[in-house]
Amino acid sequence: VPPINNLFGHIISHYNMHYRSISAIFQESYEASLQSGEVEWGVWASNFVYLCHFIQGTPLESVGQLIDKFFGFVERAGSESILHLMQFHRCLVLNLRGETASADSLDAEGYDEKTLLEYLDRSQFEYGWLWYYLYRSYLYFQYGDYAKALELSRKAEEKKIFAPAFMKYVEQTFWHALILSANYEAAVAAEQEKFLDSIQSCVAKMEKWAASCPENYLHKHLLLSAELARIEGNSAIAERLDD
Repeated sequence: VPPINNLFGHIISHYNMHYRSISAIFQESYEASLQSGEVEWGVWASNFVYLCHFIQGTPLESVGQLIDKFFGFVERAGSESILHLMQFHRCLVLNLRGETASADSLDAEGYDEKTLLEYLDRSQFEYGWLWYYLYRSYLYFQYGDYAKALELSRKAEEKKIFAPAFMKYVEQTFWHALILSANYEAAVAAEQEKFLDSIQSCVAKMEKWAASCPENYLHKHLLLSAELARIEGNSAIAERLDD
């Protein structure tokens, strides 16, 4: 059960099943791993339980509680890579709740961003780099620092190949398009053309995913379509899609 649920949940099911149902699949995988002794699969499953909740918009306090719930298990399992991701995501949640020293800070509860970066450099954990660049750029976007968001989102794009078809692949595609849209007006003409091509490509991908699973991706497709319409000067269409 653990390996099958993990692979199905992370690679296939998010294209045709709501994230709340996928979270239940990962929860089942985690519980089964406790019985079978397949600890490594349980570690990954526990990581994806809270990620599903974060992506679907579960209140941040509850996401933090889920991270805390699984943290001890991952720590006992000795999975250094997932432990770093969980600590980073805990700091991300605390930041979004206004519980770090500043909007730019991802240091909290005895963990700091420098520790994660040193680990990623040392371990060459490419999926971890994707996780970091994606959510660091997401954070800069949330606080309106679009130039920094773009800088890191471009790095995340380079790492996206390490998560083919994964939930992270779709998340990066979505946020990269939004970040490009936010930087469009400030870009020079040649760069605007490249941005537009990339945004159109992202919208086309999201349209396919929305058709496959509207519960997860229709709202994201509509938002990206509205941004594309705004950039192309179709304000009436942009307003209708935003509504």
